[in-house]
Amino acid sequence: MDEEKKEAEEKSEVFTKLKSNPWIISTVIVAVIALVLAIMLFSKGGVTGNVIAVDDAGQKAVDLVGKVFGVELEYLGGQEANGLYDLSFKLENQTLDLKATKDFTFLSLPNGQWLRTADYAASLTGNVVADDSSDNSQEPPATMQKSDKPGVELFVFSYCPYGLQAEKGFVPVYNLLKSKADIDVVFIGAMHGKYEETESLRQLCIKKNYGMDKFMAYIEKFIGDTAIGRCSSNENCSKPLAEKIMTSLGIDVNKINSCMASTEVQALYEADQARASELGVSGSPTLVINNVQVSSGRSSSALLSSICSAFNTAPAECSQSLSSANPSAGFGYEASASSGSASCG
Repeated sequence: MDEEKKEAEEKSEVFTKLKSNPWIISTVIVAVIALVLAIMLFSKGGVTGNVIAVDDAGQKAVDLVGKVFGVELEYLGGQEANGLYDLSFKLENQTLDLKATKDFTFLSLPNGQWLRTADYAASLTGNVVADDSSDNSQEPPATMQKSDKPGVELFVFSYCPYGLQAEKGFVPVYNLLKSKADIDVVFIGAMHGKYEETESLRQLCIKKNYGMDKFMAYIEKFIGDTAIGRCSSNENCSKPLAEKIMTSLGIDVNKINSCMASTEVQALYEADQARASELGVSGSPTLVINNVQVSSGRSSSALLSSICSAFNTAPAECSQSLSSANPSAGFGYEASASSGSASCG
């Protein structure tokens, strides 16, 4: 976990030079140890042996980067070199060179790390993936006690694309059940860098000063803002966008900024991390109901079912119909969706 955190925090000069249209470096980046990777990649057929043509790999890279990261690339050509494909693209007025395994299992990022393409397979289909019926009729785990007013906690890293995905499904459930259950969002820490801690502190300050309703309203706008996603790790880019959201919700920006510099909010942040440690939570997202980790789909319908199964007597709100489509991972409310099983951490 510490190694992943360290690698995720490192900023490449190459990546920084691409800030005119940056990618979001997802937490599903696979930080492959060089020696092990070399052994895998130089074997015949790349990783799996299912070799595809170099131009097919180039086009797949264009599709993946466009649909998942919102960055438009133009494929210029490619060639095989040392058991990999060297792929060249045009990004605005620059040339971008990436590498891919010959089966397109892995694609390199501008900072030299590797992304496992299978984690985005559902997003690349362009289809909405709905939860199956089993997700919407879950029974509570045997170890989870039912209660009159369940305690519900969604643990996330504030920039984890899969945490954002779960929050998209979670907001409508909060709005429906907020008077029936004790619902909260808890921050595990900062896996991706200082900017993630900064955003977590911002959100904790909003919750502390304005309450859960305003906090969830901010989250709803934050996770839908693709411009913030394109800022990647650049706090100078994301801060004014976050402040614009706060202003639109009647939140005093100066008050929040002062709070973010206080020892009190740092204590709240550390308390969130301690809570995660207490429950053995390390991945984002993780749903906890009545102190027990619960496996659930990420659609609003699946989350509603999971929470409603924890009531002694389910309230009338539990019979309402919410969307059964998995939200997309990352920022924005695109119709395409991932399978809803990947996580950060």
